[in-house]
This record gives sequence, C-alpha cells and structure tokens, in this order.
Amino acid sequence: MSTTHGWSSSPSAPAGAPWGAPSSPPPYGAPSNVPPPYGTPPPGYGWRPSPGGAAGPPPPKSNAWVLVVAVVATLAVLGAAAALVVSLTSQDDRSTGGPTPTNPPVTLTLPQTTPLDGTDLTLPGQGTLLGPVDVLDSFAFSEDLSVDWGTDAMTMHLQGQFVAPDRAECNTTVEYGGQQMTMKLTMIGDQVWFDDGSGTYTVTTVDDYLVRDMLASCPGTHQMWSEDFGTPPTGGVPDYIDGMAVLVYDVRAFPAGWEDMLGLPAGMAPEVLTVWTDETSSWVAGMQATVTGTAEAFRAAMGLPPDGVVGDCTMTFSLHIVYPNEPSLTVEPPA
Repeated sequence: MSTTHGWSSSPSAPAGAPWGAPSSPPPYGAPSNVPPPYGTPPPGYGWRPSPGGAAGPPPPKSNAWVLVVAVVATLAVLGAAAALVVSLTSQDDRSTGGPTPTNPPVTLTLPQTTPLDGTDLTLPGQGTLLGPVDVLDSFAFSEDLSVDWGTDAMTMHLQGQFVAPDRAECNTTVEYGGQQMTMKLTMIGDQVWFDDGSGTYTVTTVDDYLVRDMLASCPGTHQMWSEDFGTPPTGGVPDYIDGMAVLVYDVRAFPAGWEDMLGLPAGMAPEVLTVWTDETSSWVAGMQATVTGTAEAFRAAMGLPPDGVVGDCTMTFSLHIVYPNEPSLTVEPPA
C-alpha cells in the first residue's frame, strides 16, 4: 500500500493526529493517506479536545461570512466543472506502452500521466460517471481550500459524511484575518440544521438562500453532484489512493478545448487539475487543483477586498472521498 501521501494504514494514530487510540482496529479500506488535518477520524477513534477548551475561537471579522460564501460558490463551480471536463473527454484505445502508475502527491504537483492520442472532445451523451452520492450507500469526505491574495489569506477545512439517500453532515472551519469560525450543517431530506458560527442551530430547508451555497459545495449533498457527467474517458492512470484502487486523470494533459468547458472567469487559470474516480470509473473519488490569477480576476470572482489584494492570487483545493459504503457512518439531527 502506498504511503506517499503521509501515513500508512497502521491501527495506531499518526503523530499529531487529533484522535486517540482506537477501541478496535479500523476496518479494511480505511484511508491511508488523508493529509493533515487528517480528515474524519476512523471508526473506533475519538476526537481529542481542541486547544482552548469550550470557550472556542474569537468571533470572526464582520466580512468573513461574505468572503466564505463567495469562495464556496466558486469552489462548487470548479469542482463540478472539473469532473464534467473529465467525463466529456473521450479517449481512444490506442496503446502508447502504458503510463507508469504514480501517486498524485498532496503537495499538488502534477502526476506524471501520459495523454493518449486521438482524444475526441465531444459530448458522449448519457453515461455512467456519477457523483458518489448517486452510487454509494455511505461515505466520509475531507476537503481543503486555501486562497492567498498577497496581503492576506484564507484557509478552509470541510469534513463530514453522507448516508443514502439524503442525509449529510458538513462541518467547515475557516481561518481568515487572524480569526477562526466553524460552521456546522446537517441535512436530512429537505430539512437543514445550520450553525453559522454563533453556536446556535437554525432549522430551515434546503431552499433557504442562507444555506444554498453551503449545500452546493458540500460533497455529501446531491446539490453539489447535480450533473450527469456522461461517459468517462479511457486512459486513466491506475493508482491506489485512500485505501482503494482508482483511475487518475490529469485534466491539463487533455487536448485544447477543456479550458472553455471548465468555465473559470477570465484572468484565472488552473496550474494543477487532477481528478480521480473509482477503478471502474463509476463515481468521482477525489480531486486536486491549484488555480492562479490576477488580483482583478480574484476580486471579481470571489469578492475579495479591493484594497488588500496585491499581485497575483493563488487558490489550492483538494477533495478526498473516504470510507465508501462504511456501515458505521450515521447522520442524525444535532443534539
């Protein structure tokens, strides 16, 4: 099993992991390489108390919420578009000797994939590549995002789980301007419990504009995976990520035309864009991206403060779908 991404599948917790010893070994297929902050703890592990105790972090800056909503909306578009680009790119079966399997490192450098000749960028029609919510009975996920605009930066860590057909839990921690806020969202059917960082849940519905963008960026919702991605291409590079066999696609190695399908705003360009599916190309299992752009482009796309953006900006993103069909995962209303 590969340990390139940080730690192995040993039952003991990795150094610095925010959970203690398990009551029993993690199940087969437990993730082996989710990077710090380590995603969702394996079944049988318990979270350690966070530094600072129950008092929690100081209140966020007044403009943090607006920025978070803008960023997650852009993130949702990027994630769905990247998967769609992969599915709309159909490759022929001519062999080039076969690329050597490689691990896409967490440092977001490009995998050494070899594109095949004869790629046809056409819409293949109804296909089989779907979001994990349309295929799996349950899964957990870990999602990380950072945006650096010269004089300031924002980081976001989102983790949670999904249980079919329509239960999801998404907890998002944001650090921005020296402050930290944690938002919590639980969805069961059409009902949503949402804590915007105040510590108090509001009960609402999936149609509420206050939670619409958060739902659209949560990997445990049908709102994020609303596209029919069509027929996946051949030629994915075999790999072993998060305890399972996958096929990895370097989107930047596709022929000219994928940039237009991705739909990023003018002035923003992906430096790294990697998507992987399960070994049968039935569902999207993860992705990594690095997007750079001008200050003007990021201000327009994300609503960044006009006086604080200096020079080029960078956004990095990673998504890992873990514990596919793990029966111990549950989603219940907040206590």
